[in-house]
Amino acid sequence: GRIELVRGPGSALYGANAFNGVMNISSIKPKDVTGTRINITAGESESYRSDIRFSNTVGRLSYRTMLGGYQGKSFVTSRKNYNFEYKGLTALNNEQIDVSKDAIRSIYGSMRIDYELDEKSFVTGEGGYTQVENETIVTGIGRVQVQKASRPWMRFNYNGYGLNAMYWANGRNNIEPEKALATGLNLIQDAWIHNAE
Repeated sequence: GRIELVRGPGSALYGANAFNGVMNISSIKPKDVTGTRINITAGESESYRSDIRFSNTVGRLSYRTMLGGYQGKSFVTSRKNYNFEYKGLTALNNEQIDVSKDAIRSIYGSMRIDYELDEKSFVTGEGGYTQVENETIVTGIGRVQVQKASRPWMRFNYNGYGLNAMYWANGRNNIEPEKALATGLNLIQDAWIHNAE
Protein backbone atom coordinates (compact mmCIF):
# COMPACT_ATOMS: atom_id res chain seq x y z
CA GLY A 1 0.00 0.00 0.00
CA ARG A 2 2.69 2.50 0.99
CA ILE A 3 6.45 2.54 1.61
CA GLU A 4 8.10 5.28 3.67
CA LEU A 5 11.86 5.78 3.88
CA VAL A 6 13.04 7.64 6.99
CA ARG A 7 16.71 8.56 6.63
CA GLY A 8 19.14 8.81 9.51
CA PRO A 9 19.08 7.42 13.05
CA GLY A 10 15.69 6.71 14.57
CA SER A 11 16.45 4.52 17.61
CA ALA A 12 14.16 6.51 19.92
CA LEU A 13 11.14 5.63 17.77
CA TYR A 14 12.10 2.36 16.07
CA GLY A 15 14.56 0.53 18.35
CA ALA A 16 18.31 0.03 18.61
CA ASN A 17 18.81 -1.30 15.06
CA ALA A 18 17.44 1.86 13.40
CA PHE A 19 20.81 3.60 13.23
CA ASN A 20 20.97 4.26 9.46
CA GLY A 21 17.29 4.66 8.64
CA VAL A 22 13.93 2.91 8.58
CA MET A 23 11.80 1.49 5.79
CA ASN A 24 8.18 1.51 6.94
CA ILE A 25 5.90 -0.69 4.80
CA SER A 26 2.12 -0.38 5.18
CA SER A 27 0.14 -3.18 3.57
CA ILE A 28 -3.19 -2.83 1.77
CA LYS A 29 -6.31 -3.66 3.79
CA PRO A 30 -8.08 -6.87 2.68
CA LYS A 31 -11.31 -4.98 1.91
CA ASP A 32 -9.45 -2.82 -0.64
CA VAL A 33 -8.36 -5.81 -2.79
CA THR A 34 -11.06 -8.47 -2.63
CA GLY A 35 -10.93 -11.50 -4.88
CA THR A 36 -8.33 -14.06 -5.89
CA ARG A 37 -4.87 -13.40 -7.28
CA ILE A 38 -2.51 -16.06 -8.60
CA ASN A 39 1.09 -15.05 -9.21
CA ILE A 40 3.70 -17.13 -11.06
CA THR A 41 7.12 -15.65 -11.83
CA ALA A 42 10.51 -16.85 -13.07
CA GLY A 43 13.83 -15.08 -13.31
CA GLU A 44 17.59 -15.33 -13.44
CA SER A 45 19.57 -17.81 -11.33
CA GLU A 46 16.82 -20.37 -11.93
CA SER A 47 14.47 -18.55 -9.58
CA TYR A 48 10.78 -19.44 -9.45
CA ARG A 49 8.03 -18.05 -7.26
CA SER A 50 4.32 -18.76 -7.12
CA ASP A 51 1.62 -17.79 -4.67
CA ILE A 52 -2.13 -17.50 -4.37
CA ARG A 53 -3.98 -14.85 -2.38
CA PHE A 54 -7.69 -14.63 -1.55
CA SER A 55 -9.44 -11.65 0.09
CA ASN A 56 -13.08 -11.16 0.99
CA THR A 57 -15.43 -8.97 3.04
CA VAL A 58 -18.36 -10.15 5.16
CA GLY A 59 -20.15 -7.21 6.80
CA ARG A 60 -17.64 -5.41 9.04
CA LEU A 61 -15.16 -8.27 8.80
CA SER A 62 -12.57 -8.55 6.02
CA TYR A 63 -9.86 -11.15 5.65
CA ARG A 64 -6.97 -12.23 3.42
CA THR A 65 -5.09 -15.53 3.13
CA MET A 66 -1.94 -16.28 1.15
CA LEU A 67 0.12 -19.39 0.37
CA GLY A 68 3.25 -19.59 -1.74
CA GLY A 69 6.77 -20.77 -2.34
CA TYR A 70 10.11 -19.75 -3.82
CA GLN A 71 13.19 -21.55 -5.16
CA GLY A 72 16.36 -20.16 -6.74
CA LYS A 73 20.15 -20.27 -6.80
CA SER A 74 22.16 -18.03 -4.48
CA PHE A 75 24.62 -15.32 -5.50
CA VAL A 76 26.81 -16.29 -2.52
CA THR A 77 30.30 -17.65 -3.31
CA SER A 78 32.68 -19.71 -1.22
CA ARG A 79 35.45 -17.99 0.80
CA LYS A 80 37.27 -21.20 1.74
CA ASN A 81 41.08 -21.23 1.38
CA TYR A 82 41.20 -17.42 1.01
CA ASN A 83 39.23 -17.60 -2.23
CA PHE A 84 37.64 -14.15 -1.80
CA GLU A 85 35.16 -12.76 -4.33
CA TYR A 86 36.45 -9.16 -4.06
CA LYS A 87 39.40 -7.17 -2.72
CA GLY A 88 39.32 -5.79 0.79
CA LEU A 89 38.58 -9.03 2.61
CA THR A 90 41.25 -10.25 5.05
CA ALA A 91 42.24 -13.44 6.84
CA LEU A 92 39.36 -12.75 9.26
CA ASN A 93 36.98 -13.43 6.36
CA ASN A 94 38.49 -16.83 5.51
CA GLU A 95 36.00 -19.68 5.99
CA GLN A 96 36.58 -23.31 6.99
CA ILE A 97 33.71 -24.88 5.05
CA ASP A 98 32.17 -24.28 1.64
CA VAL A 99 28.85 -22.56 1.30
CA SER A 100 26.05 -24.88 0.12
CA LYS A 101 25.37 -24.91 -3.62
CA ASP A 102 21.82 -26.21 -3.10
CA ALA A 103 18.97 -23.94 -4.16
CA ILE A 104 17.44 -21.54 -1.66
CA ARG A 105 13.87 -22.66 -0.96
CA SER A 106 11.06 -21.19 1.08
CA ILE A 107 7.40 -21.88 1.62
CA TYR A 108 5.15 -19.34 3.29
CA GLY A 109 1.61 -18.67 4.36
CA SER A 110 -0.23 -15.87 6.14
CA MET A 111 -3.68 -14.72 7.20
CA ARG A 112 -5.03 -11.29 8.16
CA ILE A 113 -8.40 -10.41 9.69
CA ASP A 114 -9.70 -6.84 10.05
CA TYR A 115 -12.83 -5.95 12.00
CA GLU A 116 -14.35 -2.45 11.91
CA LEU A 117 -15.75 -1.61 15.33
CA ASP A 118 -17.39 1.55 13.97
CA GLU A 119 -16.67 4.20 11.33
CA LYS A 120 -13.60 5.49 13.19
CA SER A 121 -11.94 2.41 14.68
CA PHE A 122 -10.86 -1.10 13.74
CA VAL A 123 -8.85 -4.05 15.04
CA THR A 124 -6.43 -6.20 13.05
CA GLY A 125 -5.01 -9.64 13.77
CA GLU A 126 -2.57 -11.33 11.44
CA GLY A 127 0.11 -13.96 11.43
CA GLY A 128 2.20 -16.12 9.20
CA TYR A 129 4.84 -18.77 8.87
CA THR A 130 7.82 -19.18 6.56
CA GLN A 131 10.17 -22.14 6.31
CA VAL A 132 13.53 -21.43 4.64
CA GLU A 133 16.36 -23.69 3.48
CA ASN A 134 19.94 -22.99 2.35
CA GLU A 135 19.99 -19.22 2.78
CA THR A 136 23.21 -17.48 3.87
CA ILE A 137 22.98 -14.72 6.47
CA VAL A 138 25.61 -12.29 7.75
CA THR A 139 26.01 -12.14 11.53
CA GLY A 140 28.43 -10.62 14.02
CA ILE A 141 30.52 -13.82 13.88
CA GLY A 142 30.63 -13.99 10.07
CA ARG A 143 28.48 -15.65 7.47
CA VAL A 144 26.16 -18.47 8.54
CA GLN A 145 24.53 -21.12 6.33
CA VAL A 146 20.92 -21.80 7.30
CA GLN A 147 20.11 -25.44 6.59
CA LYS A 148 16.42 -25.31 7.55
CA ALA A 149 14.65 -22.78 9.78
CA SER A 150 11.16 -21.50 10.53
CA ARG A 151 10.19 -17.84 10.83
CA PRO A 152 6.76 -17.39 12.45
CA TRP A 153 5.29 -13.93 13.09
CA MET A 154 2.12 -12.26 14.40
CA ARG A 155 0.62 -8.80 14.87
CA PHE A 156 -2.39 -7.40 16.73
CA ASN A 157 -3.45 -3.79 16.28
CA TYR A 158 -6.16 -1.36 17.42
CA ASN A 159 -6.57 1.96 15.63
CA GLY A 160 -9.18 4.61 16.29
CA TYR A 161 -10.04 7.96 17.87
CA GLY A 162 -6.44 9.20 17.72
CA LEU A 163 -5.01 6.08 19.35
CA ASN A 164 -2.93 3.30 17.80
CA ALA A 165 -1.97 0.31 19.98
CA MET A 166 0.01 -2.55 18.53
CA TYR A 167 1.74 -5.75 19.59
CA TRP A 168 3.89 -7.72 17.19
CA ALA A 169 6.35 -10.58 17.42
CA ASN A 170 8.58 -12.54 15.10
CA GLY A 171 10.66 -15.64 15.62
CA ARG A 172 13.50 -17.57 14.07
CA ASN A 173 13.83 -21.22 15.04
CA ASN A 174 16.17 -23.86 13.67
CA ILE A 175 14.66 -27.08 12.39
CA GLU A 176 18.22 -28.20 11.52
CA PRO A 177 21.35 -26.52 13.00
CA GLU A 178 22.92 -23.60 11.16
CA LYS A 179 26.57 -23.84 10.08
CA ALA A 180 29.07 -21.10 10.98
CA LEU A 181 31.13 -20.94 7.78
CA ALA A 182 34.15 -19.43 9.59
CA THR A 183 34.47 -22.35 12.02
CA GLY A 184 32.31 -25.18 10.67
CA LEU A 185 30.53 -25.44 14.01
CA ASN A 186 26.79 -25.98 14.45
CA LEU A 187 24.71 -23.08 15.77
CA ILE A 188 21.22 -23.21 17.22
CA GLN A 189 18.96 -20.18 17.08
CA ASP A 190 15.58 -20.33 18.78
CA ALA A 191 14.49 -16.76 19.35
CA TRP A 192 11.38 -14.60 19.57
CA ILE A 193 11.33 -10.81 19.52
CA HIS A 194 8.29 -9.16 21.12
CA ASN A 195 7.33 -5.50 20.69
CA ALA A 196 4.45 -3.37 21.94
CA GLU A 197 3.70 0.26 21.21
